[in-house]
Amino acid sequence: MDVPYALRHAAVSTWLNAGVPAPQVAAWAGHSVDVLLRVYAKCIHGQEADAMRRIWDATRPDRGNALGTATRRRPTLAVHSRTDENSP
Repeated sequence: MDVPYALRHAAVSTWLNAGVPAPQVAAWAGHSVDVLLRVYAKCIHGQEADAMRRIWDATRPDRGNALGTATRRRPTLAVHSRTDENSP
C-alpha cells in the first residue's frame, strides 16, 4: 500500500471513528455513502454507547408528561468508577 493511500485511509477511518456522519465523510473523501460504508464499515467501532445515548435523547419523554412516563430510568451505558475515599 503506498503512503498517500494509507494516509487517506487513516484520515477517513479517523473521521468515522470520531463520529463524523457518514454522508459528510463520504463527501470529503469523494465517495458515495454506499461505497464508504462498504469499504470502511469494519473501521467503525466503539460507538455503541454514544449511539445508545443519542437514541435515548431522541426518544425520551418530556419532563412534564401527564402520563408519568418521565420517571422511566435511563439505561446504564457505561461502567462508573467509585470515587469515594474507601476505594482502592
